[in-house]
Amino acid sequence: MTGARLHHAYEPDEGFAVAAWAAWSEVDDEGWHILTFDWAFIETAFRDTVRCKLRNGKLRMFRQVNVNSSILSLPEIKGHLTQNARQKETAL
Repeated sequence: MTGARLHHAYEPDEGFAVAAWAAWSEVDDEGWHILTFDWAFIETAFRDTVRCKLRNGKLRMFRQVNVNSSILSLPEIKGHLTQNARQKETAL
C-alpha cells in the first residue's frame, strides 16, 4: 500500500522495511468493530496508523502519519459488501 502522499513522495523501487502490528479495539458507541494497524517504516521517521472500522457489511478505512511537512492524513475510504459478495459469504 503506497504511502507516498504521506511520506514526502518517498517510494523506493525496492520498497521499505516495515515493522507492523495490529489490534482489535472494543466495539465503539456506534457499533463499529475497529482494527488498528501501526506500521513503522524502519529506514525513516514515518509511522502510519490505519484504522479499519467494520459494521453490518460496511467498511471505513482511515490512514494517518506521525510527521509530514504537508498532509498528515488521507481521506476516509468507505465501502460495503455487494449483494453478490453477501451470497458468496453465506454459501461458505
